[in-house]
Amino acid sequence: MGKQDKTERGKTQLARLRKARGLTQTEIAYDLGVSKATYSSWESGRIELGAGRITALAERLCCTPNDILGFASTPEHDEPARYEPLTEEELHAIKLFRSCPPNIRHSILDIMQTTVKGWRIG
Repeated sequence: MGKQDKTERGKTQLARLRKARGLTQTEIAYDLGVSKATYSSWESGRIELGAGRITALAERLCCTPNDILGFASTPEHDEPARYEPLTEEELHAIKLFRSCPPNIRHSILDIMQTTVKGWRIG
């Protein structure tokens, strides 16, 4: 399989995964700290995604890097990874989080990570 085949498959998957989550290009671009034009270029295949960006996108889209690249996670599964639907409370928290500026988001994530680490120790 050539490089162009992988790029075509990846760009198709990225758009499909984003739309399946009900997200816009602008929302994902903002969450990843890139311009909408950059994200659009990833989705269209004009710019190839690096490994770090694929991982960040997979986290944001609640899927695996293989899902983004268009590879089945296991041979018998061709669909993206399945996760529990979000509760209303979780959806509300996400909306509040998205409404914060990036510096506040980083602080919130730091607090959450520190809290979770504390629970694991105790």
